[in-house]
Amino acid sequence: MALPDWLRSKYYQYKNDTSIIASWIANTAMSLGYEDAKPNGASSSTSSSRAPASSSGRPKGKGRKGGGKGRTVKQAPSIPSAAEILAAAEEMGRKAEAERAPPPSSSRSTNAKSNNAPSYVLQIKEFIPMAQHIVKADADPAIEVPSSLSAALSRVIWARKAFAKQMGSRADRKHSYFVQVLERVQDALKPLLSGSDGLAMSDVKKSVEEDVEMKPKARSSIFDFLEVYEPSEEFLNAPDVVLPERHDATYQVEELDEGEEAIFAYMALLADLAKLRAEVNTLWDRYSAKELDLAAVSVATNAAMEFARNIEDDIAPLLKKAGGPELVAQNVHLALCEALGRPFLAKKHPKDDFNYDAYDVGHDWTFFNAALFTRTHWQGNAPKSLSQYNGMWGWYDERREFVPKTNKAKWLQQKNAMAEFLSDNLPVEDELIRGMRRIRETQVTPVSYAFAVQLYLDILENQRLSAGGVDRAFTEMKETIVRIKRSLSTIPASSKARQRALRVVMLWEQDPIHQARTMLHKEELLERPKNKAWTFLRHHPMYCGLWVHYMRTRFHAEGNVYSAVPGAVMAVGQLYHAIRQEKGLPDYLRWEDMETFRQMQGNSTFFVGDPPTSPEGYIKNFMLTMGMSTTNWAPNKRTNKVDLSQATRRNMKFKGWTSLLMQERYRENRPMSTEVVTDILQKAKDRNETPGSKNGKGKAANGTHDVSPTDLVRQLADQIHAEIPELTFDYFALHEACWALLKDLKRGFEQLVGPGAMAVVIPQEDKLPHTSSATPSAA
Repeated sequence: MALPDWLRSKYYQYKNDTSIIASWIANTAMSLGYEDAKPNGASSSTSSSRAPASSSGRPKGKGRKGGGKGRTVKQAPSIPSAAEILAAAEEMGRKAEAERAPPPSSSRSTNAKSNNAPSYVLQIKEFIPMAQHIVKADADPAIEVPSSLSAALSRVIWARKAFAKQMGSRADRKHSYFVQVLERVQDALKPLLSGSDGLAMSDVKKSVEEDVEMKPKARSSIFDFLEVYEPSEEFLNAPDVVLPERHDATYQVEELDEGEEAIFAYMALLADLAKLRAEVNTLWDRYSAKELDLAAVSVATNAAMEFARNIEDDIAPLLKKAGGPELVAQNVHLALCEALGRPFLAKKHPKDDFNYDAYDVGHDWTFFNAALFTRTHWQGNAPKSLSQYNGMWGWYDERREFVPKTNKAKWLQQKNAMAEFLSDNLPVEDELIRGMRRIRETQVTPVSYAFAVQLYLDILENQRLSAGGVDRAFTEMKETIVRIKRSLSTIPASSKARQRALRVVMLWEQDPIHQARTMLHKEELLERPKNKAWTFLRHHPMYCGLWVHYMRTRFHAEGNVYSAVPGAVMAVGQLYHAIRQEKGLPDYLRWEDMETFRQMQGNSTFFVGDPPTSPEGYIKNFMLTMGMSTTNWAPNKRTNKVDLSQATRRNMKFKGWTSLLMQERYRENRPMSTEVVTDILQKAKDRNETPGSKNGKGKAANGTHDVSPTDLVRQLADQIHAEIPELTFDYFALHEACWALLKDLKRGFEQLVGPGAMAVVIPQEDKLPHTSSATPSAA
């Protein structure tokens, strides 16, 4: 399915707006007879305006490899001076217009009416004459500019102007020219603005024309230029811009300066990551307040890390053309530090890692602190198969009363935490561990990985200051291991389901990381381990949560299989219903586990149609659920052969589908995205719905049809939290209790009809659930 715009990055939304504007103006103008004065010339609409758009924007021919001398700024081995960086930012990535000529095969815009609609590049200089032609045209009916188009114009103008003010006076002349053209187009089209549909201009930023100083003085102000792309209710409900029927091609605006565009896209990426970070921190606050389960917040946090990687992948080609993600990240960070009057490279002391006055910029906005250390660490340790931190900078202090006072102390505290964490290799991968492997392979540290490391540090700090302390998650993980082992201890050792479930919980019964280091030390392949056993788990709450999630899903899945195959739980469940229906038990005597199980599974698991209310109904329902066809009760049946049918056969259902589907993707190491999570929530909702309870086609669980990535992270956490009772329900214990009851029931029948009589009815032990079929009639 197509991914909704509000689940994409802010930069994608911006590019979508520019495509909407270009497509509507070009198609409308040509539907009104617009023709360039030189139809065959270089500036004609059929050549420049209608040149097919490139799917990647990569130059062809000689310009494709290397891009020409001096046109691509490569990353220096060490951080250059601020002046060199600013100069490089102005020069990097410039290419001749001839090298931008798009290939014949064009990409398809999301605004195209069909998959076969062509996509073209529209030159900026065509906007104004096309807009003027639309205004002057004598159209019948009169052309009306949709207010949603006007809103798109306002959003793009605001974003580009505010961005230029944010980054200073280095805006490319082509960039400034584009803004001026859009403003003239907006003024020209105002007489045609429709006042009835979509978003009014008042719903978008009003201060586009105001001369506002955009210095990043407040924590959120560096992203103000993108606040028009927050998915408000008006934004989500606004109608799509309808292109003229006769010309339904889509258009992309010609490329602006690559360096400037890369910085714009990168700032949009940072804004997306800032919102994800705020949401993740809120989830961990809820965990600290015991409002959310550890596994729920951990799975959602890992999903947020993957969302970040997906968003960065969207702009990766643009960053690559501008020198690569590390160089662009460096340029942006240094420029912001300069704008704040905290030059990053102006060290107070020669041995400092950087100017610690700029600590907050890298910590709060750009994630450059985490990126700087991660890159330095892997440059020194990437060739090694197993690295070990020797404590050269000290050790992470997890005491709640320890509060770093200065920026330097904060940096060293986080540096110690990262050094301990990045040195470990694990048997199960979260997004942090997978990111390590990618960095080893590519030697490139993407901002999405720096973001993931920063989330790790945020979580560590959050838990250090919480009532439970840093190792609260580790304690909960150990409690889960003990609880599952206790449940499995009563199950026969020969059971395959028991063995599979037990294998999962036994992996972390000891610390495999510390054991591996100790073994290598004995073989003189590694120095003696400097840190204590369990350090990794005690200092990684998210990983503990993911492992708890893994153990629960395996416990549920294996327990379901273990109890479903013999059929004791299903049979006793119907027997319990019959006895209660016949008033065989007083109301105050209730089998709580069976009641809970029946409520989770629903009536459709136990009954064909409505629950039976008579002895004959109990027998018939039991036979139907075992797979007997309804034809066996036909009055004209001529044979005694029992007809079987899968139509009425019942079996137990797996529950906790969101959790199970998420774990399946972890197991197969398959990528996660907003689209995948939306689909998982929808599938889980569909499985839990009964016929007739759907509240709208195509709407995902909890309304994921109209949410942002941050909302999706929250919904994922809430959904997994809601499924925990289903995952932790002990199917193993319920089966054992039902099997013991059936054994007692068999012995009771033998006392009534004589020793050995039941061997004729139930010759094999595994047929014991059929004992219950005799009970209703006997009652």
